[in-house]
Amino acid sequence: FGLLHPVIDRLIKDKKIELKVLITGSHLSKKYGYTVKEIDKKIIKKSIKINISINSDKPQAIAKSLSIGIKSFSKIFIKFKPNLIILCGDRFELLSVASSALINKVPIAHIGGGDRTEGTIDESIRHAVTKLSHIHFVENKEFFKRVLQMGERRKNIFLVGPTVYENIHKLKLVPKKKLEKLLSFKFKKKNFLITFHPETLGKFKHQHLILGLLKALKKFQEIGKIFTSPNNDLGSNIIRKQIISYIKKDHNSCFIDSFGHKNYLSCINYVDCVIGNSSSGIVEVPFFNKSTVNIGERQQGRLRASSVIDCKNNEKNITRSIKKALSKKFINSIKQIKNPYKINNASKKILKIIKNINLNNLVKKRFYDLSFVLKKE
Repeated sequence: FGLLHPVIDRLIKDKKIELKVLITGSHLSKKYGYTVKEIDKKIIKKSIKINISINSDKPQAIAKSLSIGIKSFSKIFIKFKPNLIILCGDRFELLSVASSALINKVPIAHIGGGDRTEGTIDESIRHAVTKLSHIHFVENKEFFKRVLQMGERRKNIFLVGPTVYENIHKLKLVPKKKLEKLLSFKFKKKNFLITFHPETLGKFKHQHLILGLLKALKKFQEIGKIFTSPNNDLGSNIIRKQIISYIKKDHNSCFIDSFGHKNYLSCINYVDCVIGNSSSGIVEVPFFNKSTVNIGERQQGRLRASSVIDCKNNEKNITRSIKKALSKKFINSIKQIKNPYKINNASKKILKIIKNINLNNLVKKRFYDLSFVLKKE
């Protein structure tokens, strides 16, 4: 929701567009904070809730969730007959929406194609959604080239930049005391924000994946540690239990199911380092000129700023990387960093394109060979 919010906001304000917002996935899960409650009332009025969540992180459960999604979204498409559906990112839920849209001949606009995250199934899902989509809103020139390379029509690929920075530009930071109340935790002299997700294609077994990080964190006893919940990928329940077990023994740590986008971004501003393997450490954290310790292979392939310290997933490398992130030399080196994702007004560009592009006959796609595209278009 945080990534789509600027786009939704512009669509709602446009009198020529009739909007329906489909709310699904972990937004409707109590286990992951029931984050639907954080969505604006004006958006909720235009929303339809589609509960496809299964309270399990096993492959069968995710497959069942996708099958429920295809059936549920198909009913929505038949009822409302939309001219276009807008999807964002690479979560597995998107496969059910995109598949249903294809079957019902609904054109798809996809935000976030062409990126790389080689340590997860998200990599394959993102590229699959690209091939199912008809309009592509990409974040930088490198992603533009990748989508073009996948046989998509040049005229339907648009470099708009990331929507996430619009939220940060307009953000009114939540006061530290308010966050402390939310967390039931008082910030220490130095603090870490930690988000660790499963590596769905990694070499580690789920029960071993986070052990190196937890061992490394024991060396920083006096530092406050704020853990957020892993997302609902395969193996997330194991990681979640290990985090909760850790904080019972470390009184300078706490755990929260879901911050919400605004609270999460505000928390980045108050901590000294962000640790884990979340995309936020690569994309959002550099905006605040804060260091990121990025662990393992989950975000392998993503573009990154100089504030991101990549390390192998073992206690020794993680400890060394955290010490580097806290060093005065490194902190001074990232006071002015070049962020490869920083382009403004993405939602404004997206709205303008949607209003001007011809949506007729988009569902009938052809594959554009790269040699043809370079010569003809």
